[in-house]
Amino acid sequence: MVYYKYKKEKLEEKFSESKVFLVRIRECLKRSPNSEDEIIDEAMISYFNSFCEFIIDMCETYLVSTDNFIPNKSGPEIVDLSGTFGFISSKDSKKLQGIIKLRNRYTHDYYQRKLARKRILEICKTEMKTLDMFLDVSEEKITLVLNENVEK
Repeated sequence: MVYYKYKKEKLEEKFSESKVFLVRIRECLKRSPNSEDEIIDEAMISYFNSFCEFIIDMCETYLVSTDNFIPNKSGPEIVDLSGTFGFISSKDSKKLQGIIKLRNRYTHDYYQRKLARKRILEICKTEMKTLDMFLDVSEEKITLVLNENVEK
């Protein structure tokens, strides 16, 4: 039971941090809803990047704590694997993989950076603006659940 409590606490910490970045993205959208402020757009992209990192970290923590971690996997592969082992639904896993792939394109692919930047801002304005998530915690299992179209 102590192991389960530790696992739950680690995931809850990472979950709380990822929620902070969602709130910050929404604050950027309030301050500059039509991307009229370059500095706020850059901050939003930074928060988007951090959100992605915490999602990957949560999935990795879940895999390590359930003895299902496989080294040398990319972020999208880690999210996919965590879905395979029950941390995220297949639908939510695919959505998060797409978001992380876009972040990776922006971060690592210089030639696609401009297009990826535009797409990140678009996703923040549409999907991230209404994305909500929670941890469904029971005695046996912890699951990350995404809800979309929640009016904020």
